Amino acid sequence: MRGKYMRGKYWLSATFAMLLLFSMVQPGAAGADIDRGFLNPPVAARPWVYWFWLNGNITREGITADLEAMKRAGIGGVLIMEVDQGTPAGPVAFMSDQWRGLFRYMIVEAERLGLQVNMNNDAGWNGSGGPWVPLDKAMQVVVTSETAVSGPKRFEGVLPQPKTNDGYYRDIAVLAFPTPATAYRIENVAQKAVAWRQAFKDGLDIKAGTTVPADCLISGDRVVDLTARMDTDARLTWDAPAGLWTVIRFGHTFTGAKSHPAPASGAGPECDKLSKEGVEAQFNGMIGKLIQDVGAAAGKTLVSTHVDSWEVGSQNWTAKMREEFRKRRGYDMLRFLPVMTGRPVDSVDASERFLWDLRQTVSELLAENYIG
Repeated sequence: MRGKYMRGKYWLSATFAMLLLFSMVQPGAAGADIDRGFLNPPVAARPWVYWFWLNGNITREGITADLEAMKRAGIGGVLIMEVDQGTPAGPVAFMSDQWRGLFRYMIVEAERLGLQVNMNNDAGWNGSGGPWVPLDKAMQVVVTSETAVSGPKRFEGVLPQPKTNDGYYRDIAVLAFPTPATAYRIENVAQKAVAWRQAFKDGLDIKAGTTVPADCLISGDRVVDLTARMDTDARLTWDAPAGLWTVIRFGHTFTGAKSHPAPASGAGPECDKLSKEGVEAQFNGMIGKLIQDVGAAAGKTLVSTHVDSWEVGSQNWTAKMREEFRKRRGYDMLRFLPVMTGRPVDSVDASERFLWDLRQTVSELLAENYIG
C-alpha cells in the first residue's frame, strides 16, 4: 500500500496505520466483546431503511409482517414515506382517521419489536406541504401587471389583475414612474434574486459595474407610491403629471408548488418557507397531530421527522417581506420594486446591490424559519 497521510513534513504510511490499529485490538475479553457486538449490534448501530407506504394500500397485517421481517433482518428503524408511484389507490386516505389509527398501531408494533420510527413530514418525498396548508401560508412569488398612462390628466381605471395560481392573490403596492425613453431589461432578474425561473423578453444580462444610458434608468426619487389611491376593486384614481408614466401593480400569489409524489389525499400546497406561520401550519397539520396520537411513544419510538429533497422551486416573497427587509437591511425596498420586473433603478450597480440584499433576506428567512 503506497498511500500516505500527510501532516506537514510528517507522514504515516497506510500500512503502518493499519498495523497500529490491529495492535490496539487485544485478544481476550475485548475481542469477545467485538465479536458479540458484531453479531448482535446495539440499536444505535443498526441500519435503518426507507419504508414506502404505497398510495393508501395499508393493512394491520401488512404492517406487522413488514416490521417483523425487518426485525429479523437486524434493522434498527424505519423512515416512512407514503408515495404515489402509479400504484392503484388503496382504501386508506392519507391522514384520515383510519390512516391515523393504522399509524398508531404501527407505533405499538414498532415499540414491541424495539424498532424506531422517523415519519416524513408530508406525503411524497420532497419539501413540506399538504392539503392542510392554506394558500396564505403557502410559498409566494411576486407577480405584476402594467398600465401605460399619459399625462397631464386625471386617470381613473381598473388596474389589470396580475397572474394568480389557484385563485390566490394579495396586493403589495402600486407604483408609477416616468417611462424610460429606451426600454431596458436585466435578464432573469428574478432568477438572480432567488433562483425563480422567469425570463424577461428582450433582456440583457447586466453585470455589476456595467453602465447604461441615463434614459434607460428609473430614478428612484421619481418612483411614486400610488398604493393608497387604488380601492378594493383595483380602481386607481390619480392625477398623472405631464409625460409618459408606467404604472405597475405589484402583488403576490401562490407559486403553485405542491407536495409530490403524493397520493391525492395527501397532495397540497408547499408551505411558505420564509415564515414561521407557514412552517407551523405544516407541522401542526400533520406531524403535530401524530405526536398527539402516539402519546408517550413520541420521542421514544416515534423519534423524528424528516424533510427530504428540495423539489419545490423557489419563492421570492412572504407576507412580512417588506418589514423583514427593512429590519435586516436598514432601508425600505419599495422604490426598488421595479427591479423585480427587470428594470434598473438609479443604476445597474444600485439594482444589483438591491438584488443582493433581497437574496440575503430570503436566505436568512429560510434558515431561521424553515430550517431553524
